[in-house]
Amino acid sequence: MKKFLTLVLGSTALMGVSMMGAAQAESDYPFAATGYVGGGGSWLSPDNDGDDDDDDDIATIIAGGDIVLPLSGYWNVQLGGGFHVDHIHFSRGKSDAATQFQGGVIGFWRDPMTGVFGIEAGLFSPTGNEGSSRRKAQNSVKIGGVAEYFFSDMVTFGAFGGALIPLDSNPELPVINNNKAIGKALDYDTGYYAGGHLTYYASDTLAFAGFARFTELNDSGNFGGGDESTSKRSILVGGKVRYLTSMPGVEVYALGGYHKCEIEFDNPEGGNTFHEDGAQLMGGVKIRLGGHTDSLVGIDRSNAIDTRAWACLETRR
Repeated sequence: MKKFLTLVLGSTALMGVSMMGAAQAESDYPFAATGYVGGGGSWLSPDNDGDDDDDDDIATIIAGGDIVLPLSGYWNVQLGGGFHVDHIHFSRGKSDAATQFQGGVIGFWRDPMTGVFGIEAGLFSPTGNEGSSRRKAQNSVKIGGVAEYFFSDMVTFGAFGGALIPLDSNPELPVINNNKAIGKALDYDTGYYAGGHLTYYASDTLAFAGFARFTELNDSGNFGGGDESTSKRSILVGGKVRYLTSMPGVEVYALGGYHKCEIEFDNPEGGNTFHEDGAQLMGGVKIRLGGHTDSLVGIDRSNAIDTRAWACLETRR
């Protein structure tokens, strides 16, 4: 993963240097705002448990918004945030909630004919239920880069990636198992996030995209007298269909993909890896104000950039 992240950030820098050699121009809009809401579900099966009753169904709701403000020439700043709420075992009425928030600022250079190069800084904050261990979730500063390259009016490639640097190193909170405090002094280690997309604009109102998202959260501590480390990973790969409605700036979308949640343990007695994987289906609406609203490609090249990759907080629910 670290090699992939290095490749993403290195490519971002090279693309930015090449694109910034182009001539500058003033923006033709004062701002561009995006609001979105969506929902859907995942159906995940554990890899090392033959009991089908342990399968997870996850109902997900997402919502958020961004605003892009032009600075000078091709330079812009984007402010925004979003929520991601999972309801675990929703169909069985258990509905243990796990909530995540991401927000921050992206400073970027964008030539509507060439591409995008930028850096971002923000906050990644997962909260809520984390399964039987009840560990405090990792709050992190999000620092990374983003780049897009416009091959033509019909094709766009984009990539982003960065580090999740923990804010809560060594929180003095107990770790509880079977109603007993088995340890504390939990250290959070640097995590990572990355993603990318390849979008094809079939017409002004219809677009198809393939995408990937990755997030990793790491922690370690002394639990019950033994040192233990944990890595939680989320992998989502899939496709997306987008349609621009007759209402200006209003887009509907649907996506389907392969979703994998993985947790890897390591302690003095040995290691163990557990994962669940399965399908994810989601749909939603985006509403945009400002910028170009006559076509999807025009909107994408004058509006907000999406660099959000959501985590799996706990896979053994």
